[in-house]
Amino acid sequence: MTERATARLGADLSLVFTDSAGQPRIFPVPQGTTTIGRSGDNDLVLPEESVAAHQVVVLRDGDRIELRDLFSGETKVNDAACRSGPLQAGDVLALGQVRLRLMKVVPRRTAALGPRLASPDDARTDTGRLARPTAALPRPGSDRLARPDLRASTQRVGRASSDTDRHPPPQEPPAPAPEALARARDEGREEGRAEARAREAQRERRIARARQLSEEMHTEDDFEVILERVALGFLDVFGADRAVTILFEEDGRNPLLTVERRRDGTDEGTGVAQEIVDRCLQVRTVVRVAGGHQGLGGLAAPLLSRSGKALGMLYFERVTAGGEPLDATDGHLMSMLTNQAAAVLAPLVG
Repeated sequence: MTERATARLGADLSLVFTDSAGQPRIFPVPQGTTTIGRSGDNDLVLPEESVAAHQVVVLRDGDRIELRDLFSGETKVNDAACRSGPLQAGDVLALGQVRLRLMKVVPRRTAALGPRLASPDDARTDTGRLARPTAALPRPGSDRLARPDLRASTQRVGRASSDTDRHPPPQEPPAPAPEALARARDEGREEGRAEARAREAQRERRIARARQLSEEMHTEDDFEVILERVALGFLDVFGADRAVTILFEEDGRNPLLTVERRRDGTDEGTGVAQEIVDRCLQVRTVVRVAGGHQGLGGLAAPLLSRSGKALGMLYFERVTAGGEPLDATDGHLMSMLTNQAAAVLAPLVG
């Protein structure tokens, strides 16, 4: 992040990490001395077994930050063993298995993210999905069998009654009138037009929601809120069952923060498979992800800065049976939103 952008946005040096519950945490580094460790009497408490009770001390003087290790645990800076020395924005401090990234972060503002979707049924209404019309075509002509002529029995005197006499063969139904056929064709065409109108209306709603999400990103200056908004927005824009936004560490590969939202409102977080992350970073564009036996799948795309640095990635998937298959609109919207998110996040996490 440039100094001008930092001053404009009011960003401050903070330690960013993911806690044991998988939730993103931001700890603004105060001026003076900050102790970090597992014990509850530290200024920053990391309740992880791999972290020592009192592991390091961070000293801040203005924008200068110095690390002092207390020789009680495994401490690394940018994956190299470190006991003391300066820390700069972008450095990754590893205390045991906990990784903290020093970043210039805009202090969180009070922002309403909006309620989570209460149920799959409510969510489906929000996405504007329409059921396919199921009106049945009228039956051309009469399909009832001709009734046998009962008077024929009075003309069979003196002759043994046969099965054919008792059960005359049914007569063929009359051929449909041309008017009935023409009416059925017209109604079939109208049904097709109604389906096309419903699909187009749904597409327009998705595009409108994508534009709204783009505007929300541009009016926000807290990267954590942006990741949250994008994950929630993907549930609407793509009719997704699960959406994940990831912020990478400085190495541009390993996840630092992961925000996951599900349509059913559960908090279960499974993230994104490493092979999907690797594929995104390899092709550096939107990647289609297979959906297993249901064939629905999803899309993933990397967040790239102007210089080509990987900042993170976006991902969504559809797993509900009966969901709509992916189409060209999904790809276009994914590409557009990914570019917008990268442009907004780059100056905040640079």
